[in-house]
Amino acid sequence: MCRFLTIVVFLLAYSADAGAAPHRCAVPVAEAMSLRGLAPSRINRTVFVAVTDGGRGGAYVVGYEAWMDLQSCPGTVVAKISLQCEIEETYTRGTCDFSGLRIGR
Repeated sequence: MCRFLTIVVFLLAYSADAGAAPHRCAVPVAEAMSLRGLAPSRINRTVFVAVTDGGRGGAYVVGYEAWMDLQSCPGTVVAKISLQCEIEETYTRGTCDFSGLRIGR
């Protein structure tokens, strides 16, 4: 298990653009995706996006989204994540279709 987590951390740390620090939710997201049958080896790249409240000038972060580009299909898996790095919702975009995940808009 320790070796698996080391591989997951390595893959996620270097899946973002070069020079960028790994997102603090990278490991929890990788673990949650593995439990859903999406192994880190199937993910080409993961991009984390901050979701804000939409306020002007004083906008603050209310959560995150992880967009995962996959090797197996031309599309992405999107995970909506709380500030505590808990997965709130997961869905697919493009032509990706995974058991248990809804197809996004």
